[in-house]
Amino acid sequence: MSHPNSSAAYASNVDNAAAQRIKMKSFIEQNVGFTSNELGFMSDEFDRYQFARRLSEMRDKGTVFSPCSRACTISGLTAMAWEVTA
Repeated sequence: MSHPNSSAAYASNVDNAAAQRIKMKSFIEQNVGFTSNELGFMSDEFDRYQFARRLSEMRDKGTVFSPCSRACTISGLTAMAWEVTA
């Protein structure tokens, strides 16, 4: 049996993640082809870690995809660039 506060916290986290995905989708539509690190650098609301976490969830749901990998302008490392699915 879980504690009622645990259930409420879980529900809050699920709602927060869903709201983040909606906002991130809109942000990615306006900033096509950037890496999670670049998106985090450009965003006033989310950091690269939040983008990385949500992008994989969004990819699994079919909301976004990564058409290519390229050198990230922030880290210099090869990273996936992201786009919203049609």
